[in-house]
Amino acid sequence: EDNVTTGRADAYVPFEMGSSLSLWLDAADSATITHSSNAVSNWADKSGKGNHATATSGQEPTSGTRTINNVNTLDFDGSEALLSSNFVLNNTHSIFAVVSSDSIGYGRILSSESYYYLGNGNGNNNLASFYGSGSWYDANTNTPASSLASPTVIGLLSDGTNATPYYNGTALNSKSSNMGSSAPAGMYIEKHLNNGQFWDGQIAEIIVFGSDLTDADRKTI
Repeated sequence: EDNVTTGRADAYVPFEMGSSLSLWLDAADSATITHSSNAVSNWADKSGKGNHATATSGQEPTSGTRTINNVNTLDFDGSEALLSSNFVLNNTHSIFAVVSSDSIGYGRILSSESYYYLGNGNGNNNLASFYGSGSWYDANTNTPASSLASPTVIGLLSDGTNATPYYNGTALNSKSSNMGSSAPAGMYIEKHLNNGQFWDGQIAEIIVFGSDLTDADRKTI
């Protein structure tokens, strides 16, 4: 997190955490972005696991028009999204994302319906993360309330029983996070699977590990 807030994450840092790195989407790396006139059709995964994110025709986000800390972002306008179709989120995991929200109400950064949700809360743009195992345990905003209206570094670390969200490095209250062995294959990036709850805002970077990182490793990321 400290690396991102100073302007740019060191490119080698995620790999230092070992083989549990399972997804790394980096909008600052133009080589990972396939686009036509800035409309992004594919965002390549840098983890080496091949969990690339692709857009449905007509739902392509935009690259090259907005930045966070002078670093390129993908801009989603509330009708655009990507899908990493082969990605599987382990029950034990660590998620990091650099985002900024432009609207209020449910809007998904990452999700698999009824298993995990990361995004805006209901009727606001406060951070919301919640889990289920075929049905949601709850659908509530994290506490204390933490707005995503300005550029934010989100962390979400789950030990398979409980998950602790982090807001610019500060821990929020933990919530139940047991999904069973893992979520089903397929991670939606910026929408509900039924073309709803689209994210409206910027995404600079998403990093996911299939393990619950130590506090020291979390701070390094």
